[in-house]
Amino acid sequence: MFKRILVATDGSGYSRRALITALAIAEKFDAVIELLYVAASVDAASGAAPDMHGQYLMTAETVAESGKKIMKNTIDGIDTGHVKILQKTIAAKPAAGILKEIRRDFDLAVMGTRGHGLLAGTVLGSVTQRVLADSPCPVLVVK
Repeated sequence: MFKRILVATDGSGYSRRALITALAIAEKFDAVIELLYVAASVDAASGAAPDMHGQYLMTAETVAESGKKIMKNTIDGIDTGHVKILQKTIAAKPAAGILKEIRRDFDLAVMGTRGHGLLAGTVLGSVTQRVLADSPCPVLVVK
């Protein structure tokens, strides 16, 4: 049923829980997981952009380095068992980057969320809500 599972990560505890859930599904269905980190896209004029949380500026040169740290934070200490995990870092707007990757023929997307609730999520422009609205495949949201 599920052969290719996308897990979006930002390195948070919510992303770690999403990965743990995806691993259980992947083991059951003998699926491959792609762990995806989307660094905020770089502004052509300034050469820099805010990270996913808008806390600091990230240049194109630091995207790969940041991705390595995020992947390490997400995977460290989690037993990945016998599941094949591919790691990918891209620079894009988070929701758009995740959706573009999902459209590459994934059967399931798994994402963590803080669970702000419907109204707060709408006001905050939740990446998870945007992915849910436009994804061509099922999206499992893990709290």
